[in-house]
Amino acid sequence: MKGFGYSQEKRAIVQVIQKRNLKEAEKLLNRLERQISGEQLLSLLMEAISTLPVEDATWAAENLIPDEVYDNINEQVSMMLYQSLIDKGFRPGRDFRVTEAGLILSPAAHAAILPDVPAEYQEIFTTEMVTIQTESAIDVLEAELGVPFVDNLIQRIEQRLPTLNDLQASMYLFNICEGVETRTDIPIMEILIGHFGEDQRFNLIFDLIQRGESAENSDWISDLVASAGGEAELMPDPDDPTGCHLSPKASQLLDQVYQGSRSLEPLIQASHLLDERA
Repeated sequence: MKGFGYSQEKRAIVQVIQKRNLKEAEKLLNRLERQISGEQLLSLLMEAISTLPVEDATWAAENLIPDEVYDNINEQVSMMLYQSLIDKGFRPGRDFRVTEAGLILSPAAHAAILPDVPAEYQEIFTTEMVTIQTESAIDVLEAELGVPFVDNLIQRIEQRLPTLNDLQASMYLFNICEGVETRTDIPIMEILIGHFGEDQRFNLIFDLIQRGESAENSDWISDLVASAGGEAELMPDPDDPTGCHLSPKASQLLDQVYQGSRSLEPLIQASHLLDERA
């Protein structure tokens, strides 16, 4: 709102925010809304907040900015930090991840990004805006398995996708991403977006997953077992002479890395990352 002649109104907003009186602040904003447009008022409010100490600015952002605007600002900030971490060489899904609650960072990623945050906001950034994860789900699982599961899985996916049509690949990736994240809390889709995100076919397959379009495929079973350090050996089923099942060892490994569920939530949460990289 610079140059629009609202310096008096901006001073009034600053003063009422510093009082931390919500009723008085809402009364002032309601009065101003009758004088200027909602877009102008929001711009004026944001400019006023930008001049305040961090404690006052935080109170104003949480109490006076509409929820949808506040959420949008948080998302934009998260995505700027996301891209900055990539530019610094950190890997999505491994060194950091995006969740509904904000960013989860490794200690190294947090130390690298903190200097990019204004000094007066660094404490609130560390305590309220991010979660610092000292031990990742990947480290825990790979220590149990004794193999680099995630790198193995990416290699298997790279080898498998060219052998599948798009609908088969949709079923294949859906089961891997949804099942592994449900069982291990490893954000496989976010990792794959970091690895394949600019690949046109990967984006097409991801769109099919979101639309629920797929064709039968079971290759994900053998690839998950192989990535976990085993082989998907099939044994005759004593209860069904025409059928077969996984060996006990293969079944144990699959149980360590996969849990079936039909929730698409991990994929929906990851979708905006592909949008950002498009």
